Amino acid sequence: MNRPLLLLICDFLLLSMFALARFDVPQDAIAVDPSALITDGDGLADPGEAGVSEDGLLRTLEQSLVSEREEKIRQQQELEEAQNRLARTSRSLESLQEQYEDARKNLDAISNEKQSTESEVRRLEDALNRSRSQLVTLESMSREEKEKLEEELSRKERDLIIQETRLQEVQLALRQKEDILSSAIREQATLEQRLVDAEQTVTEVLREKDNLEAESTRLASRNQLLDSTVEILKTEKQMISENLSEIRQTLQLERQKNQQLQDQAVQLTANVADLASQSEEIREEIRRNTVLSPHEIFSSYISRQVFVRFEYTTTGLVGGRNRREAAIPAILFRPAGSNGYWTVFHINDSPIDVRGRVSIPEELSIWLQFGTTAVELDQISFHRNDPAIVLGRVSIPDEYAGEVPEPFGFPDNPLQFDEAVVIQPTEQNYGTSKFSIIANLDNLIHLQDGGVLSTLLGKFNARRGNLLFSRSGDFLGIMRSGSESVLLKEFTASGPMLLGGRFDQETARRLLERIFEINSSGVPPNVPSNLPRPGAFP
Repeated sequence: MNRPLLLLICDFLLLSMFALARFDVPQDAIAVDPSALITDGDGLADPGEAGVSEDGLLRTLEQSLVSEREEKIRQQQELEEAQNRLARTSRSLESLQEQYEDARKNLDAISNEKQSTESEVRRLEDALNRSRSQLVTLESMSREEKEKLEEELSRKERDLIIQETRLQEVQLALRQKEDILSSAIREQATLEQRLVDAEQTVTEVLREKDNLEAESTRLASRNQLLDSTVEILKTEKQMISENLSEIRQTLQLERQKNQQLQDQAVQLTANVADLASQSEEIREEIRRNTVLSPHEIFSSYISRQVFVRFEYTTTGLVGGRNRREAAIPAILFRPAGSNGYWTVFHINDSPIDVRGRVSIPEELSIWLQFGTTAVELDQISFHRNDPAIVLGRVSIPDEYAGEVPEPFGFPDNPLQFDEAVVIQPTEQNYGTSKFSIIANLDNLIHLQDGGVLSTLLGKFNARRGNLLFSRSGDFLGIMRSGSESVLLKEFTASGPMLLGGRFDQETARRLLERIFEINSSGVPPNVPSNLPRPGAFP
């Protein structure tokens, strides 16, 4: 298949596709209610939203008009392309006709040449026959004549050979021309078929041209209708814009009034917040200056009590390893200036023994338990002034933040009251006792006679590990002996000692020996020599 025929078939397929395709605009593209306006809570039309609806309608109509115009332009372009294709088809048809005429002329020329070649062959055959007859005649002539005739015969034989050679060449050329003639006949049939196909394509193109012209006429009438509709909507838009300008002015006044009311409300809210903060400060001041009864303080302790649980491993007499557990009551407290949770206990209430030689278990884990929840401590530290006071910082996971009891705080002035409430966590005893301060030591207080007056049990003696509370209900500290307590409002810790999986017995022993060896005289820094040795209490 040659190139012109292929182009003709492709053009025919494209025209068929354009004939089957439809480019109708959706009917709902212009079905918009221009009178729809959204109203706010006051029953007034919001100019912004109404303007958006009207503008949206106009934009929709304008877009529809633009799309119609673009469709018309596209169809005109398709019509021009179809006309161009028709012109190209016509030119191709004329070219095919010219090729057909040339092929016919070539066929006639080849036929004439064949006839002349056949005549030449017949003439040569006649000459050969005449030569043969003359040869027979010469045989009967005399010797001389015979020689002459032989010479003449030789010459004629040469001529005959030349004529036969020419005859073979002419026959070969004749066969070649016959082949060319057969090819020309086949080419003529192909051209005739292409001519028929081209005529059909031209008919289809003309039919498509008529359809495109009809569609163009329909689109032109529809564009006129859209133009008139747009003009009407523009007039309505101008009227609505005039009405909306008046509504905007009214709404602007209303917004200004609402803004003034909102500013007044914000100012009132700020004033209320200031009053609330001042009220909270006043409430806290009242709480600090309010004297609570021992019963109320003990009840608060019970409701906020936690337990420190020790899990440790020791070596028995015969070398076996014994797994042990022990628990003591405790509290959570929050030092001044800190947002973390801390707990405190005396070292003699733990598996660690520093009386004389340091004795420490092989493995040690410490847990803080509140309710059914237990949180493991990563490390513990030791009070710088009295290493027998053990401090543990507790990291509460976020999922347990709602279950942890409220920590105790410290009073701004621990010496505001001359009486403290002493609680024995293990025996669940509590009572009051007068106390005094020790000169030059603002972190120690001394109970008078070491006695505690209980309304339930009469008088009992305070012991190490007992907890001291102010009469305002705040936490003061922990007893380091039967008559002295360490205040824990602010403290400096030594250590730390790692616990759990990071606990190492030898490292912990060296740490304790170093901490307790610092005060080898047996007296904490800045403590009179007549006080008991820290960590060596019964």
